[in-house]
Amino acid sequence: MIDARSTFKLSAKLLTSFLVATASSIATANPGDDLKLAPPSFQDSGKHIVFVDILKSRANVTFDVAAKTISVKTTIEFYQAEAGYPVLDLVPTAEAIELNGVTLAQSAFPEVVAPDASDTFRFVDSQLAAGTTNTVVISHSGHAASLQFSATGLNFDGDSSNYTSRTFLERFIVGGLEYDQYPLTAEIQILGATSDHYGYFNGSVTKVKSNHWQVEFPASFSSSSFFFDIVESSPNEAAGVFNSISGPIPIIAYGLPGTSAYVTKAIEVLSRLESEFGAYPHPFLIIKAVWSGGMETSGAIRSDYSAIEHELVHCFFGRSVRPASGDDGWIDEGIATWLVDWGAQRASAGPTGSAVQITGMSPYRRGTLGTSAYRLGPDIMSKLDFMMAATGGVKPALRELLATYRDKVITTDMFREVLEKSSGLDLKSTFKKYVYGIEETQAM
Repeated sequence: MIDARSTFKLSAKLLTSFLVATASSIATANPGDDLKLAPPSFQDSGKHIVFVDILKSRANVTFDVAAKTISVKTTIEFYQAEAGYPVLDLVPTAEAIELNGVTLAQSAFPEVVAPDASDTFRFVDSQLAAGTTNTVVISHSGHAASLQFSATGLNFDGDSSNYTSRTFLERFIVGGLEYDQYPLTAEIQILGATSDHYGYFNGSVTKVKSNHWQVEFPASFSSSSFFFDIVESSPNEAAGVFNSISGPIPIIAYGLPGTSAYVTKAIEVLSRLESEFGAYPHPFLIIKAVWSGGMETSGAIRSDYSAIEHELVHCFFGRSVRPASGDDGWIDEGIATWLVDWGAQRASAGPTGSAVQITGMSPYRRGTLGTSAYRLGPDIMSKLDFMMAATGGVKPALRELLATYRDKVITTDMFREVLEKSSGLDLKSTFKKYVYGIEETQAM
């Protein structure tokens, strides 16, 4: 083991080159490209509600220990392809809104329910022209994350979840939906603290001074990617380096006692995953050791010891190759559960019998349905593995999936196309009946 702080000094050069490469690749894309995977626009009370492409975002997050408050000011530049009212999201209520330099009413960021009632978003209550780039500034206090103040400081955990909707970045910073990839600069300060806090973020971190950080998150990130965690007391850090096929990957684990075992386990798991699927797709790994359960973000996980392997699979499939919506979330949960919990078991036959619906419920839904993802997902993976046995099964296709869509978002049909390319099979009818749940006599 080596010192945790020196380990992450090693990561700075790697992360900077990663951010520069990612930003340049995204910058060459055309505004509106992310909208190819956006849900359809819709009408609500006579207003045309449209989804947008966030180009960049900046958030100033300020904690005040004496007042026991959090205040956030988010500035977002976005491109709007259709005329209408632009969708963004934030769980807390906005307190001040400015659009293209014009102050709007506090109520001008209302909630709207999707036309199929599957989800809720917010929209800026001002009609904008098609093909325009706009800037909105939204300020609010409050949050929907985990925040506890003490007499001397605070603990803040921006923990996310894919079980239900509105549990990603939008819990405390204005953001977009999962199809949308954009860079975020976060300025984070703690006022009135008498102790020096520990900040863990999965971006390029500059510590401006005690309890003041600036974090540059890469342009490949979506709402589920971001990791924010601030700890007041000594966090039991342990560190190490994973010698990836792409170069050294710094690892830091913190939280519960015994974190060195988490680092050792992570190195062992990453070695196996790389041998099967290719290079670990992030410049570092952060592990927050918790008592129970787990959740993944891009290059950072919260996990108990038993869930480390499952969460690390998600660092490949889930938070590098990411689902474009909750409807597509079955893909990475199906992959991780099949690989880890089912031991990559191959079924004795392909799918048969009545149609089974795993996805296709709603293009607006952001939460992943548990039964579909964790039971039906691995089941169809095992049956696809049988069907694809002649070309090595599903695993070679997953290697191709990572190579093709690293740091990108995908739909169920895009996943099917990779499986078809890898196996040479036509899987359209299989997916229609046993993924979308549509009988052969029904139209898609």
